Amino acid sequence: MPRARERKGGGGGGEEGPSKAWLDSYADAMTLLLAFFILLYASSLIDEDKFIEFKLGVAQALGKPNPTLDGGLGILDRGNGVATMVSAPPIITQNGDGSEGESTQEHDGTSDQEFQEVTADNAEQVADEIRRRVADVGAEPFVDVVNDPRGVVIRLDSQVLFRSGEAKMLPDGVIVLGQISPILLGIDNLMIIEGHTDNVPTTGTQWPTNWELSTARATTVLRYLVEIEGVPPVKISAAGFADTRPRAPNDTADGRAHNRRVEIVVLVAREGDAIPTGEVVTDTGADPLVGESFTDLLDLNPDPVATPVAAE
Repeated sequence: MPRARERKGGGGGGEEGPSKAWLDSYADAMTLLLAFFILLYASSLIDEDKFIEFKLGVAQALGKPNPTLDGGLGILDRGNGVATMVSAPPIITQNGDGSEGESTQEHDGTSDQEFQEVTADNAEQVADEIRRRVADVGAEPFVDVVNDPRGVVIRLDSQVLFRSGEAKMLPDGVIVLGQISPILLGIDNLMIIEGHTDNVPTTGTQWPTNWELSTARATTVLRYLVEIEGVPPVKISAAGFADTRPRAPNDTADGRAHNRRVEIVVLVAREGDAIPTGEVVTDTGADPLVGESFTDLLDLNPDPVATPVAAE
């Protein structure tokens, strides 16, 4: 009787199938992908209000513009949304042995001069200090500081503050206002925030006319100064003028661009004027500012608006 052919490998047992070791690597890869997408989802659930308040708080504590508020559409620093502090030139100092040396101290953006009151005599000094601060963040093309019979006028180009047809403040606007606010906070003069537009009618339902748009923009700037910078509400007010006070003819694009602006007017103290301060109104019983948080008025969308709601 012929012998049964023995199987290779000896010992009983059936033939083994293909190796399944690849399942270990596959399972590891799937686990890592799952963890990655869970992290992405968790990061999308950040409390935006608290996050923005934190970033603004850090910027104020450091006394510098906040580079983290980069909306991606900024126009400062050639359009990258970050206003970089400009280092002051080295200071030449006299060493003890009579030789000259360079100081490495850099300009930190703080004011070299303090003003408690703006008068006709020191108005130009105040304007110069504001211009210096604006230059520190490279915003000179978008901010004009002048003296007129009313006082010191800070004209802010609307494109540094808002998108077309919007009243939510852009990150660059936060940077610029953060630079000049220490001066406004330190003076006792009354201030008026004025919103101005061109004569192009609004479209859509958010702003029926340019009156609403100009007033909303002035109010947004006012709320930043009051709620974030701490300017006493008693010495600041807002007004919207729509297209009634143009600086240039509205028949050209350049003229309309000049007319779209927000002006901060620091009224010059006249003899006999009563200049109220924040302490004057402690017992008036007035309600504090209520409603939406100021962070709701920040425009943090990094993507451009595809179809603007309204023309400015």
